[in-house]
Amino acid sequence: MDWLVVYGGGEVIYLSANYEYEASTKSKSVEKKKKADDELWIYGPFAGIQLNTTGSHWRIVFALEGNFINLPNATGWNKREERHWRPSVAASAKVLFPF
Repeated sequence: MDWLVVYGGGEVIYLSANYEYEASTKSKSVEKKKKADDELWIYGPFAGIQLNTTGSHWRIVFALEGNFINLPNATGWNKREERHWRPSVAASAKVLFPF
């Protein structure tokens, strides 16, 4: 191993959407267009480690990252009533050859 990187931090993502959709009822065949304004906040900490070898013919890069994100549930997220924490882990390994 020629070098090692350990990192961490936090992330905050804000998403906003304005859209139109059609709504119909079973009793009436009339469809009405409705407008909606939705806002979504996603946030949480993350940490990772990266290992890298150097060489004249090839090298290997390995990375492992984990995060813990606060997400809205699929039901009621626009009412800001239900949220949950979701853990996630990502790993990657690469072999690099010079040209």
